[in-house]
Amino acid sequence: MALCNLERTNVNSMIKTSIRAALASFFWWNSWERYWKYEECIEQAASSCIAADGANLTSGGLIWMLPAFYFSLRVVISVCGYLLRRRKA
Repeated sequence: MALCNLERTNVNSMIKTSIRAALASFFWWNSWERYWKYEECIEQAASSCIAADGANLTSGGLIWMLPAFYFSLRVVISVCGYLLRRRKA
């Protein structure tokens, strides 16, 4: 019975970690697309830059990094917790 609960907990933990990893990847990609890719252009314009596709890019693109850091940190914590639980078992 306890083994079954432990396995269920591990599966739920892996699903949550996978979702968090996907969200972290999404926000890192947006951070790249909305800021880092055009960093020089934004800095030279001192406020905003018009991309080739017509998008007006600003330094506000850095805001995408906040949830990216958050979800990345949660993934690291989840993986470390899983490894520690596995080590104790």
